[in-house]
Amino acid sequence: MNQKGFNLIEVVVSIAIITIGLLAIISLFTTNIKGEIKSRNKLIAVYLANESIEIIRQQRDNSWFKGDGWMDDIPVGDVIVGLSDKDDIRVGWEVVLSNADRKKVYLSEDNDPTHSTFGSYIQLKSAALTSWKGTRFTRYLTITKNQETAPGVYTVAGCLQVEDCMEVVSHVSSNGVQMVEVTSYFYDGWF
Repeated sequence: MNQKGFNLIEVVVSIAIITIGLLAIISLFTTNIKGEIKSRNKLIAVYLANESIEIIRQQRDNSWFKGDGWMDDIPVGDVIVGLSDKDDIRVGWEVVLSNADRKKVYLSEDNDPTHSTFGSYIQLKSAALTSWKGTRFTRYLTITKNQETAPGVYTVAGCLQVEDCMEVVSHVSSNGVQMVEVTSYFYDGWF
């Protein structure tokens, strides 16, 4: 009789130990998956921030090639980058003044990012953009052109004290939380 009772206690203790071990393993998997998702989202945010900086660089270079002033096509303040032609990502990008409903990033069926440049443009556009889906990301740029406010005093500290400089800060958020902020400086020259 004592032998059966002892075996029952052993079984209960064994089940408890196995349960605790399984819970620890499940907890490790859950933590790993959360970390992986967080890393993936951070990588996407860095990509989106760098992409918008490169679009500004492209606009600066295009202005040089056209012979225009290098900052003429780039507005100052909070702006977004959107597709020039919303049906074809290969046509090019534009920089437009932003407002709250324009900052959301959308993906095409080919995973190409864009914005709803005209407010709820994505929802209103018929057949061509029905496959575009909203993401959790928003992005916008803050562009400041360096100006001399007094002799030797400029508005943008990071611009190496030259007037022909522009500071571009790319802000990317996910679900309203700032994830990445990338700052770049552009000069009137091939730097």
